[in-house]
Amino acid sequence: MNRQPAKKAFVQILVFVLFMLCGNNSFGEGLRNIASVTADNFFNGDYTIETVDVFLARFAPFFSMQFRLSRTDSPAGFSHTIGLGPIINFTPGFYLDTRYSTGFDSSWTIFHEAEINLTSETDTSVLSCGARGAIYPKTWFFIPTVSGELIILEHLGLFGKIFMSIDNANEIAESFWGEAGWSFTPEFKLRAGFTLSYLERLGYSVLCGVDLRLAEGFLIKYTFSFLANTIRENNNPADGYGIENVLICDIQF
Repeated sequence: MNRQPAKKAFVQILVFVLFMLCGNNSFGEGLRNIASVTADNFFNGDYTIETVDVFLARFAPFFSMQFRLSRTDSPAGFSHTIGLGPIINFTPGFYLDTRYSTGFDSSWTIFHEAEINLTSETDTSVLSCGARGAIYPKTWFFIPTVSGELIILEHLGLFGKIFMSIDNANEIAESFWGEAGWSFTPEFKLRAGFTLSYLERLGYSVLCGVDLRLAEGFLIKYTFSFLANTIRENNNPADGYGIENVLICDIQF
């Protein structure tokens, strides 16, 4: 029995119902959709392509909901996830967002994911801390994060994020993502940065990107990266050389 058409129909119906609910006049003003595609192509022939769509609807000034769909493809197969979670605004610049997702892969293995983030924003700074984790039938991982962004000299933004991951094999990895961006105009911004990671050996990447605000509430972001990260190959650390392309479309209604 082919269960994929049934699952696809269920997802389509769920998305349609969510849009219909969020379209009524009582809370239809705070709608936002963030869609992204990330393509990692390694020089040894491996690849990973991830597509994500996050739909957000504000039901009240202090309460929103997020609905997330994703698919990941690689030579090993594919995986789908569907998630839902509340966003609570304690103040206009201080909020908590949470999400629970469940998914399945090409062998029909069911897995679970969860994420929580606490964020404080001002006109010139953003500070966030959170954690993400996943449970599979035979494995699990947990990733706490801390990030911050600071706007200086009116046009210069500095961003940094620290990751640490641990899994069921007690393998610990750390990484740092740093980035600087210069806003030439409110509609045009250039970015450059790097990442550093450590998994028994040092890995890194360098990146550049551009942000284009095509209209009020319509933002396009593109990032290109050269990857020299540490990966697992035959249970040993190895260099994963490749390139990454990320395209994000952010629309606020």
